[in-house]
Amino acid sequence: MNLKSGLSHALLLAAGLCAGLVQAADPPIVVSTGKSGGGYNTIGERLKTVMAEQDQPVQVLTSAGSLENLNRLDDPESPVSVGLTQADALKYYLKDHPEFADKFISLGEIGKECVFIVTGKNSDIRDDGDLQKAG
Repeated sequence: MNLKSGLSHALLLAAGLCAGLVQAADPPIVVSTGKSGGGYNTIGERLKTVMAEQDQPVQVLTSAGSLENLNRLDDPESPVSVGLTQADALKYYLKDHPEFADKFISLGEIGKECVFIVTGKNSDIRDDGDLQKAG
């Protein structure tokens, strides 16, 4: 994920959240992000800063990642109101929790994810051309 791009998108997300909020005595927005110091956690902390400028408190929770964020968002006992997730994790989660599809809205994309294709050192696959031969 491009952190600079992610931060600019986080600003857009924050502006969208601010538009519908009453500022006086709102409870904090609780954002479930990712591991401490990671890209998603950094975006959550930036969102917290931007929202503070609008007098809207935000609490940032670290997590093990997308699936924990979705579980928290789906749990009626959880204080989480915003979760950051990868698209493939959401798709996977919805397979096991189809009822969740009616319980959330996507506020938008923050950035693109980089995916690495790896293989074992002893594998016969050495480049993407080898993958095409295998199929």
